[in-house]
Amino acid sequence: QAIGVVAQDVAHQAGNMAFRAVAGEIADEAGVSLTELNVGLTAVSFAGNIVSGSRVNRLSVPSPVDPQNQHGLAGILSRTDNTLVNLLSLPFDAADVALNYQGLFSASDYEVVFGSMGGDLRVGHSAGAGGNVTMAGAGAIPTGSTSVSLPFGRIAPSGVNVINGSSDLVNGGRLGSFFNPSATRVDAGHGYRDYVSNWPPGP
Repeated sequence: QAIGVVAQDVAHQAGNMAFRAVAGEIADEAGVSLTELNVGLTAVSFAGNIVSGSRVNRLSVPSPVDPQNQHGLAGILSRTDNTLVNLLSLPFDAADVALNYQGLFSASDYEVVFGSMGGDLRVGHSAGAGGNVTMAGAGAIPTGSTSVSLPFGRIAPSGVNVINGSSDLVNGGRLGSFFNPSATRVDAGHGYRDYVSNWPPGP
């Protein structure tokens, strides 16, 4: 079992490095260093939290792992209750996702760790699931959190419960099990409400 834990954590870090290499190639094409690119992405991420609000505690409905709906990290298009504002915030969401794929914290991740939540993250959905595994991989949050619809290609570290939907294209549907073979699969699309209504999964 210990070997499996180490292997999963190594796979998680290897996945981060692979995406960081891709980001490095993009940075080269843009004529900047990877560090400069990521500093820029981080600045955009923090600007998004200042301008539009963060994705912390923005999940649409409570769930069994977060019944008070106060310990969750939502995905994109979720910063406010205003659809137009959320659409205009997509560049900020994109910066968050680009950072997380490299294993780097977004502004909302920093808020989870250093804000009122105090690192007590229990569930993340979609881009929030990406932040969840990023923070867990860095040892910034306790083990046992749940990632719902982990974006395709991300590999969860040990100690994170992954729940993916069979019809959810964001996590790759059934192909998502290739990167996270221990993930629990439920009959759900991408909406967080779909997962909650099918939670817990059947046998």
